[in-house]
Amino acid sequence: MPPAESTGAGATFTFAGSEAATFTCRLDGGGPAPCTSPKTYAGLGDGGHTFSVQAVDRAGNGDPTPATYSWRISGVGPPVGDLR
Repeated sequence: MPPAESTGAGATFTFAGSEAATFTCRLDGGGPAPCTSPKTYAGLGDGGHTFSVQAVDRAGNGDPTPATYSWRISGVGPPVGDLR
């Protein structure tokens, strides 16, 4: 995970569940997308960002309290390309 104040345009997150599960990730309020650990983003732009990951068990139940992390990027300019 990036530091709370970053000058890099990328971020990598690692995560695991306590039971067999799949995961969905979100970046900056976008829709959930299936993901695996580690999840890497590149081309992020200046400003505040929030990443969240939710475990989904075999029965399809999502964790009611997804893990979230927020950080700020400065000095890289606007975002580049598709950030999924």
